[in-house]
Amino acid sequence: MTRATVILAAMILALGAIGNARAQEAPAVETRTAGPYEIAVRYEEKPRLEVEDRLLITVRETATGAPVEGLEDTLILRGRVLVRGAVRGVATALLPSRTEPGLYHGLFIPPALGDYEWRITGTIVAEDVDVTFAAGGEALPGVGVAENDFTSPGAIIAWVILAAYVAAITGLLIRMVWRRGRGRQSSAVTLP
Repeated sequence: MTRATVILAAMILALGAIGNARAQEAPAVETRTAGPYEIAVRYEEKPRLEVEDRLLITVRETATGAPVEGLEDTLILRGRVLVRGAVRGVATALLPSRTEPGLYHGLFIPPALGDYEWRITGTIVAEDVDVTFAAGGEALPGVGVAENDFTSPGAIIAWVILAAYVAAITGLLIRMVWRRGRGRQSSAVTLP
């Protein structure tokens, strides 16, 4: 196995370990009450500029902890971000989870850097709801440029370019060694 292959394999393993460590972090949750219901929100992943993310919204009865289903038609999720003194709306779609009762996905793509505010309005059963969640805590960090993010689109492109570069250098080195070995074999044959 060549040195370049070992380096490339080590890089792939390191990326896998980083991804695994990120997946195992316990997510922070922010909660609000609306009458007899508890609404908890968190991001699925730390939001990054122009990368699709999900605001995970869990609705439960406060007294029993029972999940509340069927709210995708009665609740509205609106997002907004303050950009250079102007408020910019964030398009969202609220969808129920297919696997977990009482969990809803607020799909969005952050259009700008900054702190986001999420407002949930509508009704839960017969209870009117109007709650706001603002960025700034662990559960809802602001959207920023990730400095050490090895899985952002730009970082993935950089990793691909680096891998291509390493492969090209490895190919050149192998070719050079092969030619040297071939040159030695031909000179050894011509000697009397």
